[in-house]
Amino acid sequence: MKNLKLYRIEHGDHETIGVAVIDGKIECLVLEPPDCHNMENVSCIPAGTYECEKYYSSRFLKVCARILNVPNRTDISIHNGNTVEDTSGCLLTGKYSGYLNGKRGVLDSIRTLGALMSMLPEKFNLEIIEVSA
Repeated sequence: MKNLKLYRIEHGDHETIGVAVIDGKIECLVLEPPDCHNMENVSCIPAGTYECEKYYSSRFLKVCARILNVPNRTDISIHNGNTVEDTSGCLLTGKYSGYLNGKRGVLDSIRTLGALMSMLPEKFNLEIIEVSA
């Protein structure tokens, strides 16, 4: 089974930036909220290994991935979006890092999400690894 690894490489006051890796190759950037002690809707999720499953999102009108069994959290997904304002604790994919309306973000998100989802099986594991504190 292919697995997805997320290496968190930068923690800011407003966002967390990481790289998503499959089979040792960086596939995209990932933007998450900052670490707010796993508070629902405003925090990145704790580092660890999670089961994931792909699904068709009626909100985003595309295939996304649910992250299952996050302690004390529900409805966490990998989906498209550009800045922390586009997430309630989910992981956003992007090809490039940049700024939108003065906020740090990830760019080319829709295309990047599609490419990432096409590489992953229906069910996969996500391992989140803290590289920087």
